[in-house]
Amino acid sequence: MKKEDIGKIALDYLKVIPITKPIAEYLENIKTTMKDTKDLSYKIFLSKFYKIIEGTYSTTTDKVKLAKEYHEKFDNNISRQLQFISWIEGIHDLRKIQYYSNLFSCYLVCEIDEGLLFKLINTLERCTSFELDYIKNFDYQKESLLDTQISYLTNDGLFELCDNTDREVRYRLSSLATTLKQNSLNYEDGLKNIRRINEIEKLPPYSLIKPITADELDKKLEEPKIIQCSLDDV
Repeated sequence: MKKEDIGKIALDYLKVIPITKPIAEYLENIKTTMKDTKDLSYKIFLSKFYKIIEGTYSTTTDKVKLAKEYHEKFDNNISRQLQFISWIEGIHDLRKIQYYSNLFSCYLVCEIDEGLLFKLINTLERCTSFELDYIKNFDYQKESLLDTQISYLTNDGLFELCDNTDREVRYRLSSLATTLKQNSLNYEDGLKNIRRINEIEKLPPYSLIKPITADELDKKLEEPKIIQCSLDDV
């Protein structure tokens, strides 16, 4: 089956996610289709789609609100639906599936913006399941000496140096890692008294970037330029 055909069928599934009916019947229909189909690529896609929908609806008790939010954000928005399908197709590690599902639930009910959603999706894609489990089990306020795991994750922006320089160098979770824990890895645990970041602009280094004004740009252009030359030019 061609990728475009899979996309069309997936769109049909997305349009009929129930708002008030139990999700079990909807999932059973997907499971039946998955069992009957002979096309391997379609079967693999349906398997991932099934697990994402099942996981999304299992992470919150307010499932009616979740479904309602889904329809408000996705109905009559083909580009957003296609983004969702593309996102599912890109999942290659099924052990991460609940982390993706938690993130999607959070997008629907906690109103994180799309910029942050895709930043966190990108982080999930880059990290191995082992690395994600390491972050999940690392306490929000914990500080640690540098080890191999933290060294790798620091390069990905998930750990940062602690501010206190009066003692040996220690590392803690970065804002990105904290946001990933709240919205995906530890979603069911709640916020742990830490303010939720729900916009990409509030996530460093995005929060440090300030747009330059027209006056500031004019001043920059008027600044004298230093021209380097060699003795050969004299």
